[in-house]
Amino acid sequence: MGLLSGVKAQPSLPAVDIKRAAAFYREKLGLDVEIGEDEQYALVLCGGGTDIFLYIREATKADHTVVNFSVEDIDMVVDELKANGVTFEIYEMDGATWDGSVACFGEGGPKGVWLKDSEGNIVGIFQF
Repeated sequence: MGLLSGVKAQPSLPAVDIKRAAAFYREKLGLDVEIGEDEQYALVLCGGGTDIFLYIREATKADHTVVNFSVEDIDMVVDELKANGVTFEIYEMDGATWDGSVACFGEGGPKGVWLKDSEGNIVGIFQF
């Protein structure tokens, strides 16, 4: 067994404004957020004991998905997020057909959507 096997992995995402990023994850995605005392970082509390570490950094540009959420019913999640004012990204990709904002990968295959958080980070939501 390797040194890091069995330990939690945690994505780290940059944020120009921690309070703005915390508000997005709390208000738009419905997640609990703990902001550090010095407001230089925040933890976005997710399911299964996982979290996302947000840290202060000048604007950066990642053109790829930085974190994915796995859900049981993507259509229900999309409806709820739309009601919260979330807009979704549409990306051209081989093998995907689109049902509105949901990408479908083959019959019975996974489905996914992408959105950008308040800091421009690309977030994916998938039903496998």
